[in-house]
Amino acid sequence: MQRLDELDLPYLELENPVFASNPYPRFAEARTKHPFLARTNLGVVVTEYQAMRDLFAREELRAPYADVVKVLGQE
Repeated sequence: MQRLDELDLPYLELENPVFASNPYPRFAEARTKHPFLARTNLGVVVTEYQAMRDLFAREELRAPYADVVKVLGQE
């Protein structure tokens, strides 16, 4: 399996106002180079809905929401 730094990923200019005005064509273009990953100025992002669902379904990648709720005393 390749590491992220070994992948030739497309770059999405999230900081560009043109991107913000209509990001959908840019995401589609990025997915022609990699099916679900792209680089941004903030790091690597997942660009495909099903890939995101698959990743978040993995216990080790899930955010600790229950812990946050507990710390806030809102159980």
